[in-house]
Amino acid sequence: MHEAATSVGGGEGEHWRDEATEYVVSTDPAKVDFEAVHAYLTNHSYWAKGITMEVVRKSISNSLPFSVISAKGEFAGFARLVTDYACVAYIADVYVDPAHRKKGLSKFLVACMLKCERVRHIRGYILVTRSAHGYSSAHLTTHSLTILP
Repeated sequence: MHEAATSVGGGEGEHWRDEATEYVVSTDPAKVDFEAVHAYLTNHSYWAKGITMEVVRKSISNSLPFSVISAKGEFAGFARLVTDYACVAYIADVYVDPAHRKKGLSKFLVACMLKCERVRHIRGYILVTRSAHGYSSAHLTTHSLTILP
């Protein structure tokens, strides 16, 4: 995570600002741009091609969402935690919009997820991916992804 990340107020949920890039990660459900998440997942992800908006809305509403917002207020990325809030959390749908990449935002996003007050006591986080992109943590386990037909 970037050295100068600070917790900031504003709205519901928790918020962290990366001082170097001025991007904010927020757990405020009102910050989620459902259309942007749906467009990315259905058109660009390898794990959710063709997913319906209904399924996207349902999956996000039953998870803890993390939105990445630029200093200009643009929706720049997303991830969600599927969790029991006691023992384990599955990190899902992690992405950064291509226009906002190469700034360390995916690592910043995952680091914020691991620091989130609502889930930081959890013993294990699971990230299933084709490539871990350098994510490492004592509490994060990565697994290879196999897409079933």
